[in-house]
Amino acid sequence: MIMTRRKERKIGVLGTEYTFRFATKKEDPELEKLNGYCVTAGSKLIVVEDVPGSDDVSGVRKRTSRHEIIHAFLFESGLDNEAPWADCEEQLVDWLAIQFPKLVKAMEEAEAL
Repeated sequence: MIMTRRKERKIGVLGTEYTFRFATKKEDPELEKLNGYCVTAGSKLIVVEDVPGSDDVSGVRKRTSRHEIIHAFLFESGLDNEAPWADCEEQLVDWLAIQFPKLVKAMEEAEAL
């Protein structure tokens, strides 16, 4: 079953409003090279590729959404690409995006949320 998604919404990232948008490659040429991206300067925008007719069985869209939202949280925390650990930022962000559902589950089981 294909779920309907809102194309655009506002999300809060540590007190800063970001526009979160799903777009096709045709709607946003940046997605020709990427599954998603996060603009932290100026427009505060997160864009994730929307594949029409896809029900995201592999979870790529959700994982990409988490990945880009984590970039925004790091930036708004002052931990952007100028931080000393920035050389491994993509690996850390990807690890967090992939493992986040498991972290939430463990936190819920431990009643730590």
